[in-house]
Amino acid sequence: MAHLNCAILTFNCGREPVKPTVFARHISKYLEDTPKHDLIVFSLQEISPLSYGFIGGHCLSYYYKRFHEALTIATGLDTYVNIFVGNIGITAAMVYVHRDSNDRVSSIDSASVGLGWFEMGNKGAVGVKLSWIVSSGKFVDLTFIAAHLAPHEQGLERRNQDWMHIVQRLVFQPVWTSNARLEAFGEDDIRQHSASGTAQDEDQPLLGRDATSKLSRKDRTENTSTVYQPMSYTFVAGDLNYRTSNNHPRSDDYTKYPKFSNSSELIKNLLENDQLNAQRRHDKTLHGFQEADIDFPPTYKYTSKSQKEAGETENDKVLAKHIDDSPTALGYALHRWPSYCDRILYLAPLIEPDGRQALVKNNFYRSLPLMSTSDHQPVMASFSIPFETLISTTDHRIAGINDYRVEPPYAVDPLWMDRFATARRREFILGVLAYLGTTWEGNSILLAIIVGAAGVYFTSKFGWF
Repeated sequence: MAHLNCAILTFNCGREPVKPTVFARHISKYLEDTPKHDLIVFSLQEISPLSYGFIGGHCLSYYYKRFHEALTIATGLDTYVNIFVGNIGITAAMVYVHRDSNDRVSSIDSASVGLGWFEMGNKGAVGVKLSWIVSSGKFVDLTFIAAHLAPHEQGLERRNQDWMHIVQRLVFQPVWTSNARLEAFGEDDIRQHSASGTAQDEDQPLLGRDATSKLSRKDRTENTSTVYQPMSYTFVAGDLNYRTSNNHPRSDDYTKYPKFSNSSELIKNLLENDQLNAQRRHDKTLHGFQEADIDFPPTYKYTSKSQKEAGETENDKVLAKHIDDSPTALGYALHRWPSYCDRILYLAPLIEPDGRQALVKNNFYRSLPLMSTSDHQPVMASFSIPFETLISTTDHRIAGINDYRVEPPYAVDPLWMDRFATARRREFILGVLAYLGTTWEGNSILLAIIVGAAGVYFTSKFGWF
């Protein structure tokens, strides 16, 4: 195997469960038209209501299983094995490996950082790093980061700060290695890696916690890696929220919105004003990362009418038809500039013999059709990743190289672990309160507590019952 093929999808789910048959139909078109993918990675933002995401664990199982079901429909039963599920609040990552390549993953590290209120996970990033066995004694690292940054046209500086915090605080820690392989999950057995990096299972012990609890605080701080790694292929996918204007649209700006998917000139004009491209050129965000050419319309923000119209086509009869590439109408909301919020970028490692960057081939970079559950379109990309001899971080040839993989743009925050723990405590408390107050299950529990407390009070006071 001279290379591996990897498909990456990013989708802001709108805090609604995805419809598996609809989602499967959309992704299968692209998975069928390309070579077999060794890895499939989902970057999911707003995967669930806030309370479920803040509590985490099995509150998210239902939402994960919808994506698992969709992939099974699209690719066939047992074709792909889930090896990682992780979240930070309502941002999640799911990683699948093809069954023929299942024995090539030798270890997994994970990381997460909250970027929202008081560093909680209403916005955030979750990362997973795989060590892939190329041949006997030869490995290559693959790092995937699912991210959701600050919103709104005027939120540019906050988004740049969010990226800085990802570089400073997204610190990877070991989850498991090949001598402690986790088994694939079934329909009722999903192994999850929470924000703390621990594995969770309804019937099994916390394997991830057993594996990491033996690490001392010093080991967990020093024996780690971050976003920028000279010997890793790194991918960032998510709702990065960079817009095509620095200000909200005026009442007459809608005339500049593309009306159809083939409105090439209007689409080109919007892309020329894309904040992410401009900030990357000025080294203010996603330092050193590359992106394939964009030739699709903006993926955000669609009107509720557009979502409703998409829902009207989400039936078995329509899904049985092949999705074509004919021009489609675009119904963007008038109070937001149509923008390329949903992006997939990559950074390749340095290779022998001269320290040049490894060449990653982009097979496709496309948006998927709008679905009724979200005002974002999903975006999907496929990459062929070469197996070349990488330059070690201890190699004298990288000394003095002015490269972000060698000298990251920001140093690691020495307090990242304490900040993480504090934010997660806040998050859990807020999640429980929101669960009790905003969900019917929580309302039922709260009512039972109130009735029980009232019963105890009246029994003790009046001797009733």
